[in-house]
Amino acid sequence: MQKKTMKTDDDLLEVYFRQVKAFPLLSFEEELELSRRIQKGDEAALNRLVNCNLRLVVKIAGMFNVSGIPVLDMIQEGNIGLLHAAKKFDYRKNVRFCTYASWWIRQFISRFVVNGRRLIRLPLRKVDAVYFNQTVDDDSAVDIHEDYTYSPERYLMKQASSDNTMRLLNKLMDRERRIINYRYQLNGCERKTLREIGDKLHISPETVRQIEKRALRKISTHVNELKECIYVEAI
Repeated sequence: MQKKTMKTDDDLLEVYFRQVKAFPLLSFEEELELSRRIQKGDEAALNRLVNCNLRLVVKIAGMFNVSGIPVLDMIQEGNIGLLHAAKKFDYRKNVRFCTYASWWIRQFISRFVVNGRRLIRLPLRKVDAVYFNQTVDDDSAVDIHEDYTYSPERYLMKQASSDNTMRLLNKLMDRERRIINYRYQLNGCERKTLREIGDKLHISPETVRQIEKRALRKISTHVNELKECIYVEAI
């Protein structure tokens, strides 16, 4: 029965993640422009900034390990924190929105977790110091800490980044893609030296080096897509 419930939760998370993944990540310039519009009362800009950062909430909610509280409930509370951050975000600070919003998302989830485990809800000021990476004493409400031993939402985020990487690699010719896979341990390949790759492909190590160099030049033309892949992993 327990396994069935876990599978159901995973299915719901996967459906939700497919929905939020439909919203593209924003560039820094787009974030600043949306902030300008939001401060002028533009509701559409607010909705876009929030929707394009919903996956950030999934990422942060997955860093909490709290028994008895479904991840989707924490995501919902984190979304409220995200909305709060979007309304307060000031383009004049010249920082990425994810950096600013992460603090608010963690605050809202932390307060929800702590208050959710108490019979009597505490005023918010009583739990302001409780963050996702802080361990609470046994006499307090709950232990909150990062846990990656089981994290379907973390897997989904990793899968999204992997999909983006594969999309870039598919722009390469077959031999270029194989060499990049071996050189950078992608797609389950073991890292190999230039000579090992050359022996496998029946070409010289110098030819392998030249092909690798050419492939990296091709990939570098899609630098914005590379930044988006890095952004997903970093936030």
